[in-house]
Parts: sequence; structure tokens; C-alpha cells
Amino acid sequence: ENAGTLYVTADQGPRFFYCAVAAPGQQQLPAVQAWRLLRELEQRVVTAQGDQMDGCAPDGLTKQLKKTLKEVVQQHAAVEVDAADQVRNQVDAVAGIMQDNVRQIMQNTASIEQLQGKSSDMAGAADRFRQQSVDLRKRIQMRDLKLKVILGLVITSIL
Repeated sequence: ENAGTLYVTADQGPRFFYCAVAAPGQQQLPAVQAWRLLRELEQRVVTAQGDQMDGCAPDGLTKQLKKTLKEVVQQHAAVEVDAADQVRNQVDAVAGIMQDNVRQIMQNTASIEQLQGKSSDMAGAADRFRQQSVDLRKRIQMRDLKLKVILGLVITSIL
């Protein structure tokens, strides 16, 4: 379900730096730290490499660039999460839970609306059934009355 988080930044060149922050199952790097990492990486690479980046082929990182990249990543991986980052992470987690709850409420509301529709359909069917049973009872009573009248006339005519 969660494919991880990807933060992307570009300088004015544009030279792009991509940073996959957390793969599924790994500890999530706070967004603030990810953006700090990207800014520092951009500054150090542009300072160290300058215009040499324009001629860089895909998968063609120089040893110096690989070393710089490794240093920056290790430095930021070792940074402790400060209290503000912890609060942001907790807020993000709570916001995610709230979004899930709202989604579930919307699904429940749709289910309730369906149940209300079915309930009103059943109430209508019950009313029709009751009316039909009353009509049937009246017809049976009328038939019985006619039968009694006919039977009374036959007996009276025989006597």
C-alpha cells in the first residue's frame, strides 16, 4: 500500500536531485530533515562540481560526487529527530488516521443511506401486503355472506 516517500528538488540549472526518504518498512525520515538533506546536498554538489555537472552522463557520478553524497546522507541519517520533528510526525500520523476515519465515515454514511432506502422499500411492501390482506379478508367475508344468504334462501324455499 505505502510505496515510501520521495522528495524532489531542482536547482536553477536545472540539475535534479532525488531523495527516496523511506522505503516501506523503514523508519520514516521527517520531511523537514529530508528537505534539509536536499538543500545541503545541492549546495555541496554545486560548490564541489559546478559546471562539471552539465556533462555528467546517467549513472556517471564521479568519485568525489559519490563521496559527497555518502557524507551528506550519513550525516543526516545520524541526526536525532528533534522535538519539533517528533511533533510534526505525530501530527502527520494523527492527520492520516483522521483521513482514514473520515473516509470510513463516508463509507458508513453511504451504507446507512442504502439501508434507509431498503428499509423504506420494505415499509412500502409491508403497507401493500397489509392492504391486500384487508381487501382479501373483505372479499372472503362477502363471499361467506353471499353463500349464507343463498343457503338460507334454498332452505327457506325447500320448507
